[in-house]
This record gives sequence, C-alpha cells and structure tokens, in this order.
Amino acid sequence: MIAILLYASVVNVLFFAFMLISVYRRDHTVYLQWQAVDWQHLKALLRFSKYTALSQTADFFKYRTDNVLVGVLIGMQAVAPYAIMIVLIDMLTQVLMRFQSYWDTIIMRQVGERRLASALDTLLTSLQIGVGLALLAIFNTWLVGETFLTLWVGQFYAYLALPLTIFTLTLLGLAVQLATTPYFNAVGQQKANALLGISEMGIKLALLWPFSILFTADGVIYASVLATFLATVLRMNSLAATLAISSARLWRLVTCKILPAALLVLGLWGLTLLAIRAGLHNWVLLSLILMLEALLFLMILKKRYLPNHLLIFTTCPKPHGNNH
Repeated sequence: MIAILLYASVVNVLFFAFMLISVYRRDHTVYLQWQAVDWQHLKALLRFSKYTALSQTADFFKYRTDNVLVGVLIGMQAVAPYAIMIVLIDMLTQVLMRFQSYWDTIIMRQVGERRLASALDTLLTSLQIGVGLALLAIFNTWLVGETFLTLWVGQFYAYLALPLTIFTLTLLGLAVQLATTPYFNAVGQQKANALLGISEMGIKLALLWPFSILFTADGVIYASVLATFLATVLRMNSLAATLAISSARLWRLVTCKILPAALLVLGLWGLTLLAIRAGLHNWVLLSLILMLEALLFLMILKKRYLPNHLLIFTTCPKPHGNNH
C-alpha cells in the first residue's frame, strides 16, 4: 500500500510537470503585472494555505494510518477487521461532507459581508443537519450493521456490528468540525482551527497505547471516540471564545438545535426495540423502519405543512439575541 501511494504521488507530479511544460512550449512568454500583486493578501493566502495543509494532514492521519498502528500494537490479525470498519466509516464521512459542504460558502460569504449573526445562524443550521445525519447513521448502523456485514464480507465478520456502531460516534465530532471550520477560516482563526484538528490526532495517539492494552482491538475504537469528543469540547469552547459568549450559552443553543433530530432517532430506536420484543421478522422490521425514515424525511422537507410541530421543530433562541 505504501509503494502504491508513493508511485501514485510520483505519477501525479509527473503529470503536473508535463502539463506545465506543454503550456510553456505553446507560449514562451509569461505575463505578470507586478503592480497588480497585493502582497498583504498574498501573505494572508500563504498563511491560510499553511494552516489548511496542517488541517488536511491531521485529517489524513486520522484514519489512513490506523491500519499500520493497529498492526504494530495489536497484531496483523486485527488489521482486516479494522480495515473493514474504516471503509464504512469513510463512506459515511463522505456522505456527511457532501451535505455540510453546501453551507461552507454561505458562511464565508456572510462573514465577508460582516453579517456575523447570519453566519452564526447558518453555522448552527449546518451543525443541526450534520448531527442529525450522524445520529441517523449511528442508528442505521446499529439496525442493519450485522445484516450488511454478513452480505458484504460474510458471517465471520458479522460480530463487527457493535464495534462499528460505537465507531460511528466519531461522526458527531466530525459534524461539529465540518460546521465550524468555515467559520473559523472566515474570521481569521485558521491557526486555531488547524491546532484543534491536530489536537484530536495527538489525543488519539496518546490514548492508543494504554487503550490497546486494556481493551485490545476495541481499544483503538474507544481511543478514537474519546479523542473525538474531547476535541469537540475544545472546539466548542474555542468557538464560544471567538463569538465572545459563554460556553454554557453556546451549548444551550446547540442542544436546542439538535434536540428534534435526537428525539426522532430515539423514537425510532424505541419503536425498533418494541418490534424486536414483539418478535417481528428481521427483514420485515428493516423494511418498516426504513420506510418510516423515508416518510419522516419527506415530512421534514415539506415542513411548511407542519408549522411549530412540538417534536420535529422547536423554536430556538436567536444566537445573537439578548437572551441568556
């Protein structure tokens, strides 16, 4: 795998060099108007690129190097099960990123226009959607994990359903990271955002060795989840400091935003447990729950027909209001 990564990197560099040479050969003249160069903005761009590189490096090492660490700490027999879980976590991560990336440009534009209150409202909306999807991913992993693993990699790995469900708790921290990163970058807190990303990796590496001794293979998952939650707390406290509000008030705002999604998922969980207790066939249960999720999704999309519904839609205080 390392050899493939190195070869791919060399090929990418070569392709870039060939394209650059091709462009230069077509037109040997380079046009550059030095008077148009704004050195202040160029320095800011270079600083932004530096901290973005740090953040992306931390995200790369979050999952991509874990297989090597697992093999060294626990043994090569643990690499295959862990790699299976990483593939599924990465798939869910990509889904979450696609949904939340829509709000990035809006947040940065609103900050650029000095509409900080609107930017914070948009941040909370992105956080609400991200956490809702993460909670739904956790529930669905618990619901269909064993069946999916059996159909995908065989009955031998079906036992990974519970560890995989625990592993998906990291998606909650990822939702917070995806919602807050564009705000930090837009208000000039790129360094703080990069350090928060690196801190999660550092906490995880610090916990990896003792947790792998205490819990063997599951210790890597527990270390990842705990590191994610600790980094999320640090991120929320840093966001509160940036907004010049108390951490308690920020947590209240976030709780109010994510409460409807949490109640819906808890309702689905309770309904599923009741159906299992009633002895409903597994495939029938999966079909009913997935159909119910689809109906709820359509109801939320058409929320104008359900104004102020107590369970689905709650009225949250404005983040920039005078309420405390």
